[in-house]
Amino acid sequence: MKQLKEVDGVMGVIEDDTLQIVVGPGTVNKVAEHITQITRIKMGEAIDENNDDLLKGNGSKKRKY
Repeated sequence: MKQLKEVDGVMGVIEDDTLQIVVGPGTVNKVAEHITQITRIKMGEAIDENNDDLLKGNGSKKRKY
């Protein structure tokens, strides 16, 4: 967590039921696009545990990204 908070551009980290990384305006769209390219999951797209090719072994239940 400490190292994550020290990443340039990270304004905060919230650890709750999910891990939220807070980045500034202008950065969030770049980060979201990069995550979409890696995961093939679009922002706001709901996925569930039955979609193994998207979750790649992540034991999480249905989530919205």
